[in-house]
Amino acid sequence: MMARVCSSDSSGSGFSTAAFYRSRMLRLLPLWVSAHLVFLAIGLVVGGLSPLDWRYWASLAGLRFLPHSFDYSPLLKPPPESAEASAIVWFDAYVTNVDRSPRNINMLSHRRQLWLIDHGACLYFHHDWRDYLERSHTPFAAIRTHALLRFARGLAEADATLKPRLTPDVIDGIVSLIPDIWLRDGVPFDTPDETRQAYSQWLLSRLDASQLFVEEAQNARPKFV
Repeated sequence: MMARVCSSDSSGSGFSTAAFYRSRMLRLLPLWVSAHLVFLAIGLVVGGLSPLDWRYWASLAGLRFLPHSFDYSPLLKPPPESAEASAIVWFDAYVTNVDRSPRNINMLSHRRQLWLIDHGACLYFHHDWRDYLERSHTPFAAIRTHALLRFARGLAEADATLKPRLTPDVIDGIVSLIPDIWLRDGVPFDTPDETRQAYSQWLLSRLDASQLFVEEAQNARPKFV
């Protein structure tokens, strides 16, 4: 299995986001268009929505249809490779995702590939911004419930591989894509740019603490051995 966590790799050995979307554009275009026409039509009838409404354009942020997919189960054979499981565990520990446990798997299996879905439980620090930078250095005890932890034998290697890829420029570039409308409510900052800066600071500070959350995950693994 190979998880779909889209990223480019200049070495040619990784997954190319550009190639991925080019190869699927024509196949997805009819679904993309029809889905948003339906969205717009319903909005016009029941809520006065128009193409000038930000909610319409926000809905275009992402769409992928996975026919015949089903919830991943750790009981499936063969299990994911250690490198893949370790990368997913590392990622979820980094973004403090509490919602990838056996009780709520949030992974789909599609054509023997893992797709990571529903990341609404990540970055929960932004529900309470007090001391947010200090709290970025928590070891994240919830990782012990992760559905793939038993397969994640290469967490140190995942840290050594993934951490250098998240440079300040990469993180700032990602955060810069967040629409202003998502950054105005429920935050203690005056402008969307200030809020973006706070997110970047947290993500970089969290990255500096990777040894803490990697060790937390490693210490939780013996129960699976």
